[in-house]
Amino acid sequence: MVVAPKVYAQNEAIFTLELPFAVTCTLWRQRFEPVTLATGPRVTVISGLHGDELDGGYICYRLAQFLQNLPPGWALRGSVDLLPNANPLGTNIGQRFLGFNTSDLNRTFPGNSQGSSEEHLAAAIFAEALQAEVCIDIHSSNEFLIEIPQVRVVDKPHLCNLAQELGLDLVWTHSSHNWIGGTLAKALYERQVHTLVVELGAGHRLHQTWSERVVQGILHLWVRLGVLQVQATLPILPASRVADENNVFYLNAPRAGLLVLESGVKAGMTIESGQKLGQIINPTALTQIAIYAPVDGFLFTLRVHPLVYEGSLIARVVRG
Repeated sequence: MVVAPKVYAQNEAIFTLELPFAVTCTLWRQRFEPVTLATGPRVTVISGLHGDELDGGYICYRLAQFLQNLPPGWALRGSVDLLPNANPLGTNIGQRFLGFNTSDLNRTFPGNSQGSSEEHLAAAIFAEALQAEVCIDIHSSNEFLIEIPQVRVVDKPHLCNLAQELGLDLVWTHSSHNWIGGTLAKALYERQVHTLVVELGAGHRLHQTWSERVVQGILHLWVRLGVLQVQATLPILPASRVADENNVFYLNAPRAGLLVLESGVKAGMTIESGQKLGQIINPTALTQIAIYAPVDGFLFTLRVHPLVYEGSLIARVVRG
């Protein structure tokens, strides 16, 4: 007996950017829809705007696996678009920015279909994201910092509520006027598309355990939105800590040198004011300076690259 598929799946090249000597940059979209008429909303997940951020590609792969092989009791009611690699040239050469210049793709939105190559690519990505009711933009940090799984949103109640549904460690809210211009999230916010920026891990690395948490959080959100339907009762996810522009403290290097962290210091730990986190040493001058926690709180960003200059970010702490 032939069993009818639960989900219609399509993997399609939606944009091609021509490069010199017959090389192309292709943007791929994976679309998943119910075989019957969709009754739920359309959602989009985008990753890889920076070529050195790899967790998003893994997360999209795991989501695609789930949708293609829905467990018993699960059904797809809405439509899902996955863009697992929005900057394929940068990713293929392990470079954060675009592979054909040093432009930051995530400072180019909403793009321009009649503009430069990077503006043309940004416009194609933006056009896809505009179709969604909710867009999740997945990032990792650069190679210098590691971030615990968190969601960054404009400080609006409906966005904060959506972010809490992911069940990650932290929801970090920002006022709309302080959101970085040219980012996909900022451009979508201005067009009234609900956008959640998920951040986890560090550049050039894959954080499988944290990525799986994000996958489960996204599925949980999709059930709440009506994109997915499940017969079983969903587990209650823990409430996320909330950070804002008033309770986040930045710890910067007072001088250049090598950062040597104390044993056991890691992102995701609770710290106390005055606790020694490490020291900066100067192997040439044979000097050292201790680094202490500025407040009681939760360490959600931590430097993993030991080389620091004066002013380099060492950590971010949310108080309380």
